Amino acid sequence: MKKILFIFCVLFLSFKTHAEDKNITSTLSCEGQIVIKSYENYQLYQNKKEVFFEDLEINIMDFEGFDKKNLGIYAVKVLESSHWLQREGWYWYFDKSYGDKKKANLRASQDSMVISLINESVLNDDGFKFNSHTSRLSLKSGIYTGNVKAEFNDFHSEMNWRAKCLGIPAVLELLNTNKKNYLDYWWAVILIIAITFFIFTQSGKRLKQIRRK
Repeated sequence: MKKILFIFCVLFLSFKTHAEDKNITSTLSCEGQIVIKSYENYQLYQNKKEVFFEDLEINIMDFEGFDKKNLGIYAVKVLESSHWLQREGWYWYFDKSYGDKKKANLRASQDSMVISLINESVLNDDGFKFNSHTSRLSLKSGIYTGNVKAEFNDFHSEMNWRAKCLGIPAVLELLNTNKKNYLDYWWAVILIIAITFFIFTQSGKRLKQIRRK
């Protein structure tokens, strides 16, 4: 019985460790244009265009993520950006509880294959307010879009960017490989269930024998 329990533990831990070690990352390089419009008392006084670029690190979890609607992407990190605009560096699929509790700021839709990066409103010590907004990356087209609105007294600005991201095929390949890896380990799940059932039945027989004695 002890040997059976030992084998069960080894199989379970090796399966669990493999899943934890399979978390992988891929980097996207996005480049395009950002349009910045500045207003005073709601009157446009400046309209300029600048080069926009951003590098994103896509973190993919083994299996298929936390639910059936999720792509398997559990975090996105902005590695470098030409225009930070008070946005987050990390975006997570789950709620963050360290420091001030924050809600999840990442969504990855499996149906439309869109990654959404969500930012809450930010008020700086200088009095600048950056309104909440969501930027979106399509894994079908590779198009990355977003907008930010900022306010300061009678002034406000609107910034909209549109970029094309390179590296999408590599991300899709990793996501597809992840699903295959999950299916490849169906035998481990069945084996664990079988061993658990065997231990349960053997324990039941031993209890009956002890009661008879």
